[in-house]
Amino acid sequence: MTVIYDFGANTGSNIPYYLLKAETVVAVEANAHLVKDIEKRFASEIADGRLTVVNRAVTTKEGAVAGAATFFTYQGKKETGHVRSSLVRPLKRTEEYVEVEVELTHPAELFANFGAPHFVKIDLEHHDFAVMQDIIATGPLPPYLSVEAHDPRVLGLLLLEEQYQGFKMVRGSTVQKDFADLPITTDHGTRRCSFPHHSAGPFGEDIPGDWLSRSSLVQQYGHHGPGWIDIHATTRWVGRDVPRPSQPLPVGVRELTSISISAAARAISAAVVAIPRRARASLQR
Repeated sequence: MTVIYDFGANTGSNIPYYLLKAETVVAVEANAHLVKDIEKRFASEIADGRLTVVNRAVTTKEGAVAGAATFFTYQGKKETGHVRSSLVRPLKRTEEYVEVEVELTHPAELFANFGAPHFVKIDLEHHDFAVMQDIIATGPLPPYLSVEAHDPRVLGLLLLEEQYQGFKMVRGSTVQKDFADLPITTDHGTRRCSFPHHSAGPFGEDIPGDWLSRSSLVQQYGHHGPGWIDIHATTRWVGRDVPRPSQPLPVGVRELTSISISAAARAISAAVVAIPRRARASLQR
């Protein structure tokens, strides 16, 4: 059975696409108000057993031991501010957030309850690195994974995981424009699909373009910098142009996972500069 996990489902904007790609979708969202909207919008899919909505916050296995935690729910005036809600305490405009207690879960628990993942989308507003680290530590690794990469340590962790062999980057701010009327593959043939603003967009082979090597990914991330981007990874062998994991990783990658966010960003910039000009020109794009 093909299972897709949507960690940080938010308003459910990714769910219609995921339902085209999997037999079962598990949408996990901590904001109870957004969960009610999702349950109302997708009532028939829930009744059919194709969609399960879990009203919990995703954290690490160790962090979930407490059972519940404070979730900072955005209540400000910004219309799209709901995307800012997080387990991580906000650093600015704290008066725009309401603290609520939420039940916790972790990836291994969800995978045990609903099945091994085919694809996992992680968009947890600055909690992404910790949850991805937990998935890599406890498994099973999904064949396809996407992680929002505000934290550059996300890049380092993906590069270090030898089972991931190809990478792509998706810019969050231009998803609606970049993937309008996109042809996607389903079990029932090719379909056309568009993606609204603040959705995660397509994954895997549905993303146009070749899979990137590790060096190419470092270069692209270095030019873009940390921010509103998703890094996609696959465990599947995707072609001769992608070096196998046994080849050397970019200098300083291991350190990215254990240093501060700002230091990680500087290390990535240095790694890009260190790539010889001739080699950079020939990198897979």
